[in-house]
Amino acid sequence: MRTRLNARSWLRFFIGLLIIVTLVRPSFASALQVQSAPTPEYAPNRLFVSFRVSTPSAARQQALDLIHGEVIKEYALAPDVTLVQLDNKGGIDVPAAQAILENDPAVNYAEPDYWITPLDMITDDPRLGEMWGLANANVPSAWEHHTGTVDMVVAVIDMGADYNHPDLVNNIWINPDEIAGNGIDDDGNGYVDDIRGYDFYYHDNDPMDAGTHGTHVAGTICAEGNNGIGVVGMLWHCQIMVLQFMGPTGGFTSGAMDALSYAVDKGVRVSNNSWGTNSFSTPLYTMIQNAQSIGHVYVAAAGNNGRDTDLVPLYPASFNLDNIISVGSIRSNETPAG
Repeated sequence: MRTRLNARSWLRFFIGLLIIVTLVRPSFASALQVQSAPTPEYAPNRLFVSFRVSTPSAARQQALDLIHGEVIKEYALAPDVTLVQLDNKGGIDVPAAQAILENDPAVNYAEPDYWITPLDMITDDPRLGEMWGLANANVPSAWEHHTGTVDMVVAVIDMGADYNHPDLVNNIWINPDEIAGNGIDDDGNGYVDDIRGYDFYYHDNDPMDAGTHGTHVAGTICAEGNNGIGVVGMLWHCQIMVLQFMGPTGGFTSGAMDALSYAVDKGVRVSNNSWGTNSFSTPLYTMIQNAQSIGHVYVAAAGNNGRDTDLVPLYPASFNLDNIISVGSIRSNETPAG
């Protein structure tokens, strides 16, 4: 007797296959190629601050006054974390502010808003017969049982995506609680006319791909199948929630956190994150950890260059969290890429 699986079970199954296919996709060397970690880049005028829970509001404000800082964001998914903007008066930059705060008994930690880079990929192959990753993972056999459904939603947290691409246009998530073009935040989530997701890099409601990276990722996951054009994704039918936090060369940790917050707030249980940084981010770690509360699975790229992440970690893939699936890559002959 054939076992029947619900949509959620199938989504988990295809996530597992997606990991295999991603592992066997060839790629150019990652932007993070070297085995020694370079000096991290970060936003020049803001940092994350975690205050101790027992700290009175007056003591918090006193700490902020010392660095000429102002809280500009708090996170429901990481309640102890705030994002603080510096006015740079008195010559206090991010390193100086961090040093001051870490010596303040009111503060758990202070940390820069680190810069994150996309992990490079090859361009799309329009010929299914040459998509050896799908064949190596026996994906066509899986398609005999299930090709996805429209109630499967995957958040692609990246550079955005070309939501008008003929292989994606029918598989783009549409916000059911928002009315397009009326200039009103209908769903009350703080974002006006966020129809397909949101752009946290340019801070607008148009998450069109800033390059080709996000479109490639979205196509790998859910390019429409059996439509006679282009390529095919792991799932022929699903909904891609487009969440942009990077421009052409990268973005900041705070943007990645905004995107994850958005997805979790909408109840999305899976996100793909094909980017990384050499810098451990405690706020991002906390947020991903807390996303387990809704059963969120966080798929994270571990690089495409054969990097030994046990020796030189790449985050968030190297976070030791139960809900992270870390993905590397190998060549068609099943040897490590790089």
